[in-house]
Amino acid sequence: MANQLHKLGYTLSKAFKTAWTRVKEGMTVKAQGVTFGNRQGLLQFIAGRKPEELTTYLKRDRANTFDKYAVAVVIGIKGIGYAHIGYLPKGLSQSLAGIIDKGIALQADTEVIGGYSYYNNLTTHMWAVLRDLLENKQIELEDDADTFAQLSIRKYFMASNGKLELESKKEMKKRGVSSPDRADAAALSTYLGKVKKYTGSAPDKEAMNRLNKSSYWKNGK
Repeated sequence: MANQLHKLGYTLSKAFKTAWTRVKEGMTVKAQGVTFGNRQGLLQFIAGRKPEELTTYLKRDRANTFDKYAVAVVIGIKGIGYAHIGYLPKGLSQSLAGIIDKGIALQADTEVIGGYSYYNNLTTHMWAVLRDLLENKQIELEDDADTFAQLSIRKYFMASNGKLELESKKEMKKRGVSSPDRADAAALSTYLGKVKKYTGSAPDKEAMNRLNKSSYWKNGK
């Protein structure tokens, strides 16, 4: 952490003081790798437990071949056992690994804000799941230029309620960008949560005949 602050322009002395203050006084970070394996199910289970039943531990994962400074986030569930839910972000783990290795205990608490509650709508959540899977190299996509272009061109923003939200297709169309159908399909194919069943009316025959690759659904008009 101190090295990162130093790169941002802090003097070395100030960087170390600031880093130590952040460690001592606490900070809020989002765990990485929470979509791996059955971790989403574990998080949903943990979210339903009482705070007094949970204890958060920061454990060094020296067997991690991807990050030699890896710090795992482990939740102890009273009367049940332990659940590994993810890792601290790389930059932070590099700073804290040395502290943990020296036997200095760090206090941590966990709040489950992941899943749909962290995003402003289901589409944003599905795209985020796909992003995490790709970043963690848990899946690979076929080498398709259109899909990769669609995944990279869509903007996102922080909504007024503090949640992340993807740019709507309507706004994309205003920018002259086509509907990211391939990217949507990729995101939907990896999403394991519930998707609300469509309850609208099917388009009539005339509307179906007018459909083509570049069509937009407009209630059959």
